[in-house]
Amino acid sequence: MKILFLTKYPPLGSSSRYRVYQFLPYYEAAGLDCSVANFHTDTYVRQFIGMRDWRPKTRRLPYLAGRYLRRLLCLLQAGRYDLVVVEQEVFPFLPLSLDSLLFHVAKAVVVEYDDATHIYHQRLLDSAFLHSLLHSKVPTLMARSGGVIVGNQYLAAYAQQYNPYVLLAPTAIDTDRYRVKQAESFSPSGSACIGWIGTPLTVSYLSEIADALRILAERYDIALKVIGAPSFRIEGVPMVAIPWRLDTEVEELLSCDIGVMPLTNEAYSWGKCGAKLLQYMGVGIPAVASPVGANREIIQQGENGFLAQTPDEWVGRLEQLITDVSLRRKLGSAARESVERDYALSTIAARLIEFFRGFR
Repeated sequence: MKILFLTKYPPLGSSSRYRVYQFLPYYEAAGLDCSVANFHTDTYVRQFIGMRDWRPKTRRLPYLAGRYLRRLLCLLQAGRYDLVVVEQEVFPFLPLSLDSLLFHVAKAVVVEYDDATHIYHQRLLDSAFLHSLLHSKVPTLMARSGGVIVGNQYLAAYAQQYNPYVLLAPTAIDTDRYRVKQAESFSPSGSACIGWIGTPLTVSYLSEIADALRILAERYDIALKVIGAPSFRIEGVPMVAIPWRLDTEVEELLSCDIGVMPLTNEAYSWGKCGAKLLQYMGVGIPAVASPVGANREIIQQGENGFLAQTPDEWVGRLEQLITDVSLRRKLGSAARESVERDYALSTIAARLIEFFRGFR
């Protein structure tokens, strides 16, 4: 079976890396003949990572023209494959009519989402022109495709309105790559390194717990480690902010004692699929997260981590972990077991392979 993956990014882009590239060895081992065509380049990812504003992106007209032409040439070859899997959309920023060209060429099409792209198109774009072009793009692509792959239950419920063939494939963690933090490596009770990993765009969510972190910094010997947003600061909180690098991200996470994933409770956040939360859990450190999106599916309260919504809850849950190193070890161990059981790369890969084979 031959499959063409039309990804948004090269492996440097986290969504494409987690949703496609890390599965390729499993697909090939299962006898699937896979090809990948990314839309954006590494240079683009490095320049625009974490930027939601569409204007600087669309001003790069020669670059976009070249990438659109490259994607169009890929479409002309799509009929050679048994299945084409599209990450979010075929032509970013362009109308549905151009994406629809794929359905005239490909034998079968599946679309994949690990974000609430429909919310971005329908509510968050501040351009009336782009809104008019894109607001119905996601539901129409879902309806016209042979199937839809999504990363959490909220996205699954949305997709099922338009397509009955929906696969829930949560974010997967490579448990061989994510080593477990050793019990003796945790900071002693009363001190802790609280970690966060993400991009300059998503780091704004940390502001949701800034007051809680300031309160805890006054009481305990804590530091906040921000991986992926080196210019971010919270006044009154000791912290280290460093750039993200693929080859060091696991080591940086292992230096943390607790992971945090705050989110705002709004429609766009409901599409979040918990990648950073699973990264913390993958290295065996306990996490505190907002009860939003996939976080509610991943965390079993008090068993493999904590959910916290109000400022008082954030202070209380983090305080429990800061003052009790044995609780950190216990929840961290249970978190790793959850990842191995429900979110391991091999487990999710098997689910996807079975889904793809349904299109032979």
